[in-house]
Amino acid sequence: MLQCVVVADDLTGGNATGVLLRKLGYPTCTVLNFSQLRAEDLERYTCAVFPTDSRSLDPQEAYDRVFSVVRAMNSERMKLFAKRIDSTLRGNLGSETDAMLDALGEDTAAVVAPCFPSAGRILVGGLLLVGTTPLHRTEAAADPIAPVHTSSILQLFERQSRRRCALVTLEDLRQGEEAVTSKLKALYGEGVRVFLVDGASQEDVELTAAAAVASGIPFASVDPGPFTAAAAKRLIAPEQEPKPKGRVLGVIGSVNPVAHRQLEELLRTRRALCEFVRTGKLLEEPERSAEIDRVVDAVLQNCGEHDKVLVVGDGIVPENRLDFAKLEQKGLSRAAACERVNSGLAEIAVRLLEKGGFFGLYTNGGDVTVAVTGKLGCAGVALRDEVIPLAACGALFGGKADGLKIVTKGGMAGDTFALCACMDYLLKKTQEEPV
Repeated sequence: MLQCVVVADDLTGGNATGVLLRKLGYPTCTVLNFSQLRAEDLERYTCAVFPTDSRSLDPQEAYDRVFSVVRAMNSERMKLFAKRIDSTLRGNLGSETDAMLDALGEDTAAVVAPCFPSAGRILVGGLLLVGTTPLHRTEAAADPIAPVHTSSILQLFERQSRRRCALVTLEDLRQGEEAVTSKLKALYGEGVRVFLVDGASQEDVELTAAAAVASGIPFASVDPGPFTAAAAKRLIAPEQEPKPKGRVLGVIGSVNPVAHRQLEELLRTRRALCEFVRTGKLLEEPERSAEIDRVVDAVLQNCGEHDKVLVVGDGIVPENRLDFAKLEQKGLSRAAACERVNSGLAEIAVRLLEKGGFFGLYTNGGDVTVAVTGKLGCAGVALRDEVIPLAACGALFGGKADGLKIVTKGGMAGDTFALCACMDYLLKKTQEEPV
């Protein structure tokens, strides 16, 4: 059922946002011929992208195109409307945002978040930087069709929009979600309807989305894509997936923040069971054996409805990490502690693979991979494909799990969606080519 409409001023940009939504698990389409569209055509999709080809048009004509689409698609079941804008702020930003808000009603506000960290676009003090260069000094300033002569998002919207605008700065974001939520509500009460939000990282985008949703303000997202995706996953429940035909196991021992973000993304957007291992318990007996038993039993008891199961060392959360200085004072070296943790995770993995009906294995980090494959008595991996850069797919040969599909990835490799991509790929491969 359609719940999200993205109106884009050009086709390629709209598709880029659509792909971000699809990565979250939402069935997504792009409508190429609005006049030929039937209501039933969209029933199988959660998100739909509507390109208006309006970036270089007269502001009034651009307004009319956006208004027509939003008015036609507006209904009570819609959870999110999004205005996809150019990542270098070209086009009719203000008039198209006004059109969307006019079609949605006077109470609706726009949260404008131009930050696109993975593309090198950040907003600091309301100024858009492309890499480290102010926008007005880049090639966008000389665009022959839609030039941009300022780096200030506030100047652009105040020139182009009829609505009152205000800036939410990085300093506001640094104060946390509750502070941003309070500021949004206060500005809204003062009549502001266009919130222009700084951002220098994906974490800033996620915080902005969380605060916007928590505020309770009816809002449309206005951005190049990342903020729309972050808002969607907080507003729209994932599609119900069929009961799994197979199951894959992931083992994560990395404590890198990249791995943590990837895990959070998977748990937000996929039907996955995650059991955290208290790594401090893996250092000495009898706590070690008891913790291994606990995790194995918990997974086996609860994995029935899940096609993705993860066993994760709790050190991925900073406050749970081992204090190596204290351990060394007790005579346990850093290397020895890490070996005991990795071998404990490996023991859990082997027991689950023997009992849990798993048809594929994902490992995060070289040390964990070596520990797991060693305990399986594996002779090697027959490499088959690259899932993403620095993540390989293959099949084990030799030992207890001969032929088992495996995906291995470095702890720091990939973007926020990398774990999702690896687990989805592995599951698909096990269903196409069962062991």
